[in-house]
Amino acid sequence: MKNLNLKSVFRLLILFTLLWVQVSCKNELLRPKELTLRAYRTIGYNYLDEPSRASIVGDWGLALVTDQVVDGKKLKAVIFHTRHDSILGPIVVYISPETHTALGIAPRF
Repeated sequence: MKNLNLKSVFRLLILFTLLWVQVSCKNELLRPKELTLRAYRTIGYNYLDEPSRASIVGDWGLALVTDQVVDGKKLKAVIFHTRHDSILGPIVVYISPETHTALGIAPRF
């Protein structure tokens, strides 16, 4: 009788483990994939024209990526420092985290 109880407990343990794995995998599939910081930097860099790219100082692959709210929308902002930061400020490219596309560049003054 002890073997029967141990077998039942073992079967229940395996069943609960399989159910937990299934639920965990389902939740992972339902969540949108978050891009890596490197991916946001690449999208932002590719959005720039050649003169803007040439003005970047340092490694563009290390550009700062921040979360910002613009006109009520949550966006990613990729900030590239340039030779003209003291006059115009850095280049800021806004990217939609939902569509993973560049939406535009912040004005530089």
